[in-house]
Amino acid sequence: MNVEDNVDEHGYEYDIGLSFSGEQRGYVEKVAEELDYRGIRVFYDADEQADLWGRDLGVYFREVFQDKCRYCIVFASEEYANKMWPTVELKNGTGPRVAVN
Repeated sequence: MNVEDNVDEHGYEYDIGLSFSGEQRGYVEKVAEELDYRGIRVFYDADEQADLWGRDLGVYFREVFQDKCRYCIVFASEEYANKMWPTVELKNGTGPRVAVN
């Protein structure tokens, strides 16, 4: 399947992007599975490992969260606030479309 086949009429490849700290992965994985089960197109990093390999993750996450996801759900936690990658995702990628859990 071509990436263009996954893009909706508004130009988004994903309905929701999930931004979280690794400590929340178990919970977030269940959320991702439930959203997928309900037909919601989800960006969950574990599902994209092949695409992440060898990329500049700062640039890639900015592109994903700004341009490819209609919404971003941030699973805020103390770990999220204190880690580098979640902060990069939040600063560079979420833009105006942020929902906080």
